[in-house]
Amino acid sequence: MDNNNSYSDLLNIVSVMLAIQNLKENREQSEHNNVQAANDKQAKDILEAIQVQFKEQNIELAKHKSLLYDIVERLDKIQLDIDDLIFDKNKDEI
Repeated sequence: MDNNNSYSDLLNIVSVMLAIQNLKENREQSEHNNVQAANDKQAKDILEAIQVQFKEQNIELAKHKSLLYDIVERLDKIQLDIDDLIFDKNKDEI
């Protein structure tokens, strides 16, 4: 009977040691998961900030594009006016 109690005590000790090791591993895994969750949140926040920045840049680029088209239109009109003036001057000289 004493031998059975020894085995039982030994199994209880091993069981407690395994439970403690399991608890340590669970805590480490939990910390690791918390770090990953924090990293995921940070990455999400950064991506959202980048998307907002891109949207703002696209709006600014659209404004600049519109201004550039206006400038090109005005330059074309000026060129036509210059061409008309040159044509009129040449016509008067003939």
